[in-house]
Amino acid sequence: MPSVPGFIALLLGAYLLGSLPVGYLVARWRRGIDIRQYGTGNVGASNTFRNVGRATGVGIAVGNILQSMLPTLLALSLGYSRVASGLVGFAAAIGYAWPIFLHFSGGRAVAVTGGVILTLWPIPSIALVVFFVFGMLVGRNPLTMFVGFGVLPVYLLATGYPIEEVALAVVLYTFMMLRRLVGLRDDIRGAEHPWRIGLNRLVNDRRPGQTEYGRHRIGQSRRPSDRSSVEQQEHVVSGSADHEDR
Repeated sequence: MPSVPGFIALLLGAYLLGSLPVGYLVARWRRGIDIRQYGTGNVGASNTFRNVGRATGVGIAVGNILQSMLPTLLALSLGYSRVASGLVGFAAAIGYAWPIFLHFSGGRAVAVTGGVILTLWPIPSIALVVFFVFGMLVGRNPLTMFVGFGVLPVYLLATGYPIEEVALAVVLYTFMMLRRLVGLRDDIRGAEHPWRIGLNRLVNDRRPGQTEYGRHRIGQSRRPSDRSSVEQQEHVVSGSADHEDR
């Protein structure tokens, strides 16, 4: 039966489940590498897709979705409202973004947040899944997610969903977009057109000078001012990964 202590326990459990660094662990297991030292440095599915292997990246995306889907389903099965259950899943996304197991430095939480959306609104989520897979295949995943997730609250409002659920969808979308702006202050420092950098970060989730493939130099900072000194992209890991995953 729903209760406040039970709800708090669900939130805490979901946060811990979301904190499990699936991409980091799988990259260690499959390639023996620290995925944070490759490509964008993100522990998520997209960076793993590019630098470890396509099949591995897709598998991690599914795992990330389950990290929020399972606690959301559990909350629903225990009788909590759809919005309350969505907040439980949102706790998993927060855990993914600020994981206790990686010193509170996590990923963008796109797939994890998508797990909440897929659970609560499965019909419109079909389009989001198509957007996500298509974006990964063509290398424009940030743009397709920006558009797809942005349309969701509009769809829910237009089709008569409760305003509380529409508000939850807006919160989830805002959370994902704000995650793209982490470190923006460093990016725009001294820039001639800071608004262009901010817009590119928001729409394409790309930092100035950021590499997407290959390993960073040992001890190299990933601040934009230091990226000009990065050695040319190394495709050894990504190339061998694609060959193995075919």
